[in-house]
Amino acid sequence: MKKDRVCTADGCTNMYYAKGLCKKHYYQVERHGRLTPELEPIKRDPICSVEGCRNPHSTMGYCTKHYNQIQRHGRLTPELEMLVTDKCIVHNCNNPHRAKGLCQKHYVQNARRVAKMKAITN
Repeated sequence: MKKDRVCTADGCTNMYYAKGLCKKHYYQVERHGRLTPELEPIKRDPICSVEGCRNPHSTMGYCTKHYNQIQRHGRLTPELEMLVTDKCIVHNCNNPHRAKGLCQKHYVQNARRVAKMKAITN
């Protein structure tokens, strides 16, 4: 009847593993000699805590993009975020966006133009 039992730790509904506890709580007792709820991660909203962001959170309540901004710059940097679109940003081009807001064709054209300008100035 072990399959029907659940963990005896307060508020836990995980399945029984050993000594009345689920695996998580059993190993807490094995490692620390007691249950350690203070070491358990805080349950957060499943989406990023930045206003307007709908990405799932990954670390400290932020999505990967916003957490990386904080790590790199010490703050959120919305001014550095690029406009993300599904289509190329060139006027009258409906091709799908590939990189830097441009479709494959316009991205290659832009890269060639930049390379040519570098060659002329050097």
